[in-house]
Amino acid sequence: MIGIDGYEADDVIGTLSKQGEKAGYEVYMVTPDKDYGQLVSEKIKIYKPAYQEMMQKYWGLQKYVLNGILKM
Repeated sequence: MIGIDGYEADDVIGTLSKQGEKAGYEVYMVTPDKDYGQLVSEKIKIYKPAYQEMMQKYWGLQKYVLNGILKM
């Protein structure tokens, strides 16, 4: 777990995600918070566990399709 005094968790997650992307990593954020969608890029993805499980189960969509939907 990472925490930095004086900063909110979303700021830390955003900063680390962008740093990871810049370093060439593929970054996955696991959160139900739609606000993280602004960070989604080719290398940064958001995974919403309950939502994606429902989408896969009932609509048969795969994760790569869901990542594209979340970018819209």
